[in-house]
Amino acid sequence: LDRIEALAERLPGLRFIPCLSDRFDGAPDSCEKGLVTDVVERLLGADIGDHDAYLCGPPPMIDASLPLLERHGLTDRQQIFYDKFTQS
Repeated sequence: LDRIEALAERLPGLRFIPCLSDRFDGAPDSCEKGLVTDVVERLLGADIGDHDAYLCGPPPMIDASLPLLERHGLTDRQQIFYDKFTQS
């Protein structure tokens, strides 16, 4: 987290918001709690369409995020970029 936060400090347009579906002992206070789709909608609301989205994670998370982003006007491969992590 420290490395990504340091990168965000150097890139003025980057906003890094760590999100955990469940809290655990030792979780940083800066982490939002909840499903990533709920956190994004809560924090960005109607402004989601004003951003590009870069997603990485398990396929179910990506698959759940795409309809939310598309509802707010983002277009796959133009404003939505993702990498689905799968087991090798």
